[in-house]
Amino acid sequence: MIRSRPAAGWRLQIAFIAAAMSVALMPSVAAADTSSWTEITRLVSPEPEGTFGGQVAVAGTTVAVSEGAVVYVFQGGRDPIRLSPSGDVGVIASGSPLAMTDALIALGTTDGVYVFERGRNGWRETTRLAPSGGGDTLILSVAVDGSTIVAGVDSAAYVFTKTRRGWQQRATLTSGVEGDGFGRDVAISGDVVAVTASNAGAAYVFRADRRGRWLEEARLQAADGETIGYSVAVDDGTVMVGAPGVDTSGFFAVGAVYVFVLEGGSWIERAQLTVSDPVEYAVFGWDIAISDGVAVIGAPGGLYEGPGAAYVFRDHDGDWVEEAKLVASAPAAEFVDYSFFGANVAIDGKVIAAGAPFDVGTGGEFLTGAAYVFRSD
Repeated sequence: MIRSRPAAGWRLQIAFIAAAMSVALMPSVAAADTSSWTEITRLVSPEPEGTFGGQVAVAGTTVAVSEGAVVYVFQGGRDPIRLSPSGDVGVIASGSPLAMTDALIALGTTDGVYVFERGRNGWRETTRLAPSGGGDTLILSVAVDGSTIVAGVDSAAYVFTKTRRGWQQRATLTSGVEGDGFGRDVAISGDVVAVTASNAGAAYVFRADRRGRWLEEARLQAADGETIGYSVAVDDGTVMVGAPGVDTSGFFAVGAVYVFVLEGGSWIERAQLTVSDPVEYAVFGWDIAISDGVAVIGAPGGLYEGPGAAYVFRDHDGDWVEEAKLVASAPAAEFVDYSFFGANVAIDGKVIAAGAPFDVGTGGEFLTGAAYVFRSD
């Protein structure tokens, strides 16, 4: 399962940054070990336009990074491939929502989802997906697993599946509650789809039955009453829901991630993940990705303590244990404390990508953005 970070939420980010600049933070406690994950490269845009790295995706050793309405595909040490939708789409400042597999890339835009597929001659655009019946085409989030794409919009999520007759819309998922932020983030793993309702502090789980109907299975909320639903990831029988605004360990907006597991046919809250070195405005849980029992969670805040981080947790027989704290190497510039590293994260196997959309350029240019790639030992 590979999914993306939603394009919405940058006003919340700016609010966190503004508040953090006026707060003196307490010293942090011991940070996690980073020895199991090593930074292998820093990716930058070949044609900088700003906020490169706002959205990232990984499939095998291939990394995709969006910049505005464009996506760059990095494969090995070769020059990146530039993919641009054929339609007249608007520019999403935080980067277009992005998800990928080995065979396809789904790019969310202001005009639906553009699908690029890889063939013998490389990547090419094959179709544009838009909701039937004239639904909203401003895509907030996108996720893909196999031949199924889920696209989140304001108040709905659309499920598309590729068949012999091409791509077809299979379902329109809703919460039935107006204004609850449903669709802000989406995730898919097999026959399970998770959708956040960020204004309601919840996430919904849907499952496809044998007839291909997507039915609501659960509405997830935090047992402690905290507001969850900013981000979501799903893998096998586990759903993780982010709550970056949660106060923990006596610090404001450190953030947390709530873990729900499927047991006996019911989804139950199993754990609440927090960081080992809390600082105020870390906003841990801003983004989440899971792959084969390993989760990477973005914490792009933490100003005055560095330019952000991403934390790696591993599932040990049902217990999620913090394994590493990932930070970016500093580029050749003095002003690096506002890179927002960890705003978007992705993982596939032993490869992690983390976006830093406010990172400086190699020549010191402000807000050009970057993406960092890490590999496990």
